Amino acid sequence: MSETIERYAATLYGLAAEDRAGLIRTADALLADKALWASLRSGAVSPAEKAELLRTAPELAGSEVLRGVLGLLAQEGQLADFPAVLEEVRRLDLIARGGAPCTVTCAREPDEAMKEDLRKAVCRLRGLDQAAMSFRVDPELLGGFVVEVQGVTYDYSVKGRLDRLARGLEDAPEGDGLEGLI
Repeated sequence: MSETIERYAATLYGLAAEDRAGLIRTADALLADKALWASLRSGAVSPAEKAELLRTAPELAGSEVLRGVLGLLAQEGQLADFPAVLEEVRRLDLIARGGAPCTVTCAREPDEAMKEDLRKAVCRLRGLDQAAMSFRVDPELLGGFVVEVQGVTYDYSVKGRLDRLARGLEDAPEGDGLEGLI
């Protein structure tokens, strides 16, 4: 993530202290209006027209903070970065509420019960009140899963175990009698 996105997100997060949840809902509504969002991102729409669209967008009614940040992004030619800015605002809000984002990569799609078990385990393991889980599927893991949370990776995958086993065998001292087995 770029420093620019982090700065805009920190600014928006700070300015929205009164109602961050409302700001996020409003931003989601704006992004959900595909026609409006496409117009705001279009190079064919002049800066003055974009400013007018932001001024009159019903999704932004009552959200002057969001309107102002979007206007600044539009002036700087950075409006395409707004979804990333919003994701960073969500992350900052989650952390402030005692949570953390977490990515789980699995060999196959887990069912809902497994997802909930993983969420609870991550919260217990890291001492979190909540975890925003995102799941990805990577068949190359062969089985198991890899959890990434708060800059720490926990690898419980079959591929990871095989890799660790292979490294252990490679690091084995010469003449231990195992070299003929490989």
